[in-house]
Amino acid sequence: MLNNRFYSLALVVAQFVLIISICSRALPPKPGAATLPAFALIATAVILALAAIVTLRFRNLSVMPEPVSHGELITNGPYQLIRHPMYTSVLLGCTGMLILNFNLLSGVLLTMLFLVLALKVHREEALLKA
Repeated sequence: MLNNRFYSLALVVAQFVLIISICSRALPPKPGAATLPAFALIATAVILALAAIVTLRFRNLSVMPEPVSHGELITNGPYQLIRHPMYTSVLLGCTGMLILNFNLLSGVLLTMLFLVLALKVHREEALLKA
């Protein structure tokens, strides 16, 4: 399974379909939604994602779980505190979106997104070890 790029591509496609589905169901916010906590989570997600991108300096950045050929291990910035800050920022932002317009389907979609990201993490770490 380590050499299966189709599996990696399927995980990336699933990730983006789920993100778009969650975000599209969140707007406009429901009346009385906990907008302040939701926007705090979304803002934190954006800041964390930007910090991770700046720390990666774009040369290590890839949506695919396969390591880039010229990549290097990053241990500073948010990576010194969080093992996968980009995935964490995606989950934080989507959780904020879920709070804006909570419904059962969005909760299921967020759970599915968590599982897809867990599979990506597992694949990425297996490829790094190999």
